[in-house]
Amino acid sequence: MGLTKQYLRFAPSGNLNIISSSKCNVVFVTLEGKDGRFVAAGACENVVIWDFNLREKAQVLSGDKAEVTQLAASPNKRHIAVGYADGTVKTFDLRSGENISIFVGHKSEITTLAYDSLGHRLASGSKDTDIIVWDVVAETGICRLAGHKGVVTKVSFMKENNILISASKDTFVKFWDLDTEYNFHTLVGHRSEVWGFCLVKNDKYLVTGCNDTELRVWKIFNVENNEDDNPLNINSLNINEEEAIDVNYPMRCEKIGSILRAGRGRVISLTTDATNDIIACHGNGNSIELFYMIPEDQVTKKTTKRLNKEKKKALNAGKDEASICLEASSTLHDEVRRLVTINATSKVKSIDLILGGGGEVRVCVGLNKNSLELYSLSANDERKLKNKNDEENNVMLKCSISLQGHRTDVRAVCFSSDNSAFATASGESIKLWERSTLTCVKTVGSGYVLTLTFVPGDRHIIAGMKDGKILIIDISNGDILEEIPAHQQDLSSVALFSNLKGIASGGLDKTVKFWNFELIDDTIKETKCKVLSLIHSNTLNLEEGVLCVKITPNSKYIAVSLLDSTVKIFYFDTLKFFISLYGHKLPVLCMDISSDSTLIATGSIICRSFWLKFFLNNRKMLWIFSRSTAVN
Repeated sequence: MGLTKQYLRFAPSGNLNIISSSKCNVVFVTLEGKDGRFVAAGACENVVIWDFNLREKAQVLSGDKAEVTQLAASPNKRHIAVGYADGTVKTFDLRSGENISIFVGHKSEITTLAYDSLGHRLASGSKDTDIIVWDVVAETGICRLAGHKGVVTKVSFMKENNILISASKDTFVKFWDLDTEYNFHTLVGHRSEVWGFCLVKNDKYLVTGCNDTELRVWKIFNVENNEDDNPLNINSLNINEEEAIDVNYPMRCEKIGSILRAGRGRVISLTTDATNDIIACHGNGNSIELFYMIPEDQVTKKTTKRLNKEKKKALNAGKDEASICLEASSTLHDEVRRLVTINATSKVKSIDLILGGGGEVRVCVGLNKNSLELYSLSANDERKLKNKNDEENNVMLKCSISLQGHRTDVRAVCFSSDNSAFATASGESIKLWERSTLTCVKTVGSGYVLTLTFVPGDRHIIAGMKDGKILIIDISNGDILEEIPAHQQDLSSVALFSNLKGIASGGLDKTVKFWNFELIDDTIKETKCKVLSLIHSNTLNLEEGVLCVKITPNSKYIAVSLLDSTVKIFYFDTLKFFISLYGHKLPVLCMDISSDSTLIATGSIICRSFWLKFFLNNRKMLWIFSRSTAVN
């Protein structure tokens, strides 16, 4: 029997309150044969499928270590493709939740995924600027398409032709012939990054979105299918000299107009329903714009009606009927109708839509505040809104999924003494969580919290605020017992004394203040019980703002990190200067001291540096080792 070794390994035990990651899109999926009810969303390394009817998780597709960045549902409604931040692509069976295949070929984060019309092939785009087409059935790669110079933002297969279209931040939209793996046409009419596109009306039109408020519409046509039997004259085509195009290839793409968006800023995403007739677009705000591509029969009817009106107008003007020469040609205005604008409750990060029965359009919206919303639009058989003046009645918020979590960035986390609970703080509240079930048991409204710690006994919490105040919070009642104006600027750090009889607070006002715990009479509620308070005992004045404070377990030293990228060590009893630690190029935001009071670890903004040193009685420092690793 060979020699075996066991190593201590730390693995995540679970995550809490993650509904939808802002870096991943949301897609409608089909479970139990029902469409428009289930939505898949990325949640860190996992994919969570939410049931909007029950407002709970229907299924969880577990991942490994990398974060989920892109999702795509297969046309057969049985599988889902998941792209990760490490460049891998996985496919899952929605019925069993099992991982079917793993595709490894990209060097960096997956930015876009797309199935073909049959679901047999999968195209993936990445930050490494490459596009890879995978055979889902054979579980192997078909080809790698290299030609973009920027991050690939969108890929899509054409239905009738074996052609792949791709967009990138290099401002180009490329057409790839998958039979020959040849880029036969490149659109160069965009002046900024192309963030998304969609094919509509059976691949007849291509709609692209950039950094401006204009959606450019391109007509895709085949020059071999011209009405005349005469051979095509290449020189007669309106081809831009700057465009990279193979004139021998029959397919062409020509800009025919633009659709102006009401929203400002760049386009975040463009998507369509399964029929490719309804376009949804959103930017940096909270509004979602919907456009409808009118069917050909209605366009012809509208164009003919306009032509007859123009002929009648010409005859009334006294013109001879033989001299009237008008052609029934449709314009972009005849083929696109603007639908209502959906105003979400927060900034929109991703959208997906599906056309249900009775002409109902369902739009799923992923918000930046870690929540999902489902909107329903009422439309008739022609998919037009009933009345423009009745837009608000037609748009209905059908369901919203949001847990009892933070709505802004979490700034501080601390555990209780028995590790049975932990508290988190953000810009709007402080929340107490049960560690075993990962459920929120208490929420206390507050301002912008920067630091947090439990008071010995786990009945109170001390919070340091951005405005320099110290909050004393009673956990059982969820009440703020006292607000102490401790510092004039941000209170960035709070540290407990080793004897658990007080705290030290450091702020950007260049001071470290020491406070002792005291029980005082309750003057607010006028009860006979005493409440916890803090009594100021001493102040340490410094030359720079304080970012972090730590006290050694033996109560001999206090370490203070400053804005000048140094860590200064003082004697705890006399507050006399002991020594400075140099090495960081940027300010130290966090640090910790070992239980034997001999080692200190410090971490700065851009890199993690561990300086392990001995504190000796003779004021000498012995370097053990130093290591600096870059943070991605």
